Amino acid sequence: MKNKRFLIIVSVIAVIVFSVTLLGSGESGNPEEVGSNQNDSNNEQNNSNSSNDEGSNENETKVFEIGDVVKMGDLHFAVNGIHFSDGSDFIKPEEGYKFLLLDISIKNAGEKFESISSLMMFKLVDDEGVSYDISLADTKGQLDGKMAPGRRLRGEIAFEVPNNIEKFELEINPQILSKGLIIFNIPVSSAGQDYTGAFANDTTSGIEHFNINDTVKTGDLDFSVNGMRTSDGSSFSKPDEGNQFLIVEVTINNNGGESENISSMMMFKLVDNEGISYNQSIMADTKGSVDGELGAGRKMRGEIAYEVPKNISKFELEITPNLMEDELIVFDIPVE
Repeated sequence: MKNKRFLIIVSVIAVIVFSVTLLGSGESGNPEEVGSNQNDSNNEQNNSNSSNDEGSNENETKVFEIGDVVKMGDLHFAVNGIHFSDGSDFIKPEEGYKFLLLDISIKNAGEKFESISSLMMFKLVDDEGVSYDISLADTKGQLDGKMAPGRRLRGEIAFEVPNNIEKFELEINPQILSKGLIIFNIPVSSAGQDYTGAFANDTTSGIEHFNINDTVKTGDLDFSVNGMRTSDGSSFSKPDEGNQFLIVEVTINNNGGESENISSMMMFKLVDNEGISYNQSIMADTKGSVDGELGAGRKMRGEIAYEVPKNISKFELEITPNLMEDELIVFDIPVE
């Protein structure tokens, strides 16, 4: 019994230590509005909401509106807009429910890497304080992983909510062991309004970018992007309407004295200028492989395919050589 109790205590301590490492030092912070990307219709709606809050207790937590850009610590958050979904053939909400999808942008304005976890940072609640679980509904982009200085993320989070509730709030805890929340008002009436990403025109970047045909050395590994091509697919696999396959050819050299494990799914990510990531497509026709054990003194060359919109002409390939270290390599991928 004592051994079991000891193991439980050790496990709890390990989780706490990991959480501190992953999500911050535990310092408290206060949210601060630093900008807005609201359109006129959103402004009218938000002004109406603000007028209803006049006379509220000054000690109450400030609630922000869709389109506000809010800073806490080195992270900037914005809820760009919302929309609803009845699901797909593979996943549908329960009867009387629907999927509420929130389009969110995040920017790391600091000088160090930040870790983002949608499950641990974001919570949707109604007026009664009832919280709703994140759903596996179809969404674009993602809000998880490490963010290098100056980088942006944009993606959607889905929640399964009752049809008869008209107002929610999104609670964001940038560092789960810290005091301080960012709260966004999420009125159902705003669904379907036109919106853009909060950092759509932000071209700043805190790290160096490389070009096709450059070779980047990190540790014992050399990474090169040899080229790219696009494809409309084959008779067996085609992208969705309005999309195409973007296929990137990569070479990795192991200059060390030991084997290295390579995973294209975990080490490579394709994003656009706003930080929207695109899924790797395993159905597209590619040559070679960038997966498996890479022996000492060996090289690996292959293609990785992504399904992307045809109307975007510039992407970035993010390479994380070591998931346990704060390092990111970025290659610019212009679509010709």
